[in-house]
Amino acid sequence: MKFMPLSLAVAVLSPALALAQQDQAPPLYPAPGNPAEQQSQQNLANQQNSQTPVFRVNVYARTARAVNYRNRGGSTSVDFKGTELMPSITGHAKIDGKAGRLAIDADLDHLGPTSAIGPQYLTYVLWAVTPEGRAVNLGEVLPNGNGRDKLSVTTDLQAFGLIVTAEPYFAVT
Repeated sequence: MKFMPLSLAVAVLSPALALAQQDQAPPLYPAPGNPAEQQSQQNLANQQNSQTPVFRVNVYARTARAVNYRNRGGSTSVDFKGTELMPSITGHAKIDGKAGRLAIDADLDHLGPTSAIGPQYLTYVLWAVTPEGRAVNLGEVLPNGNGRDKLSVTTDLQAFGLIVTAEPYFAVT
C-alpha cells in the first residue's frame, strides 16, 4: 500500500517528461549549415545594409562655458556666436536672478530658416547645459522672419551654459 502513491506518481510524471523532451528549445548556437546557404544569407544581409538610409544624423561637437549665476548680483550678459553651419548668427542673453530662479531674455540676430541646415530640421531650441553635461530644453525659438528673434524663459538651474540648436521638433529632450 505504501508503494501505490509512488507508482501512481511515476505513471503520471512519465508522459509529462516525455512531452517535455519533445518540445526542446532551438539550440543557442545553430550548427553550421550548407556553405552555399550561408553565402546567400550573407549576400541578403549585405544587400539590406547597402540600402540608402532614410534618416542621416550629423553630429557636431562644440564647447560652451557654464557660468554659476547663483552668487552674482544683478544681471549677467552672455553672447551667442554662430558656427560654420550658420556663421552669421549673433546674439546675447541677459540672465537676471529672481527669487529662487533665473530669468533669461535671449535675443538672436540673423537666425535663418532651419531648412538651410537640412530638411529634417523644423525649429530652433534654446538649451541650458549644466557643468555635468546635462542639457535642459528651455524653449522653442520661433524665427519671425525679420532676422531678430527673442525668447524669454525662466529656469531653476544655477550654473549652466546656453546654446541654440536646430531640431526636428520643439519637445526634444
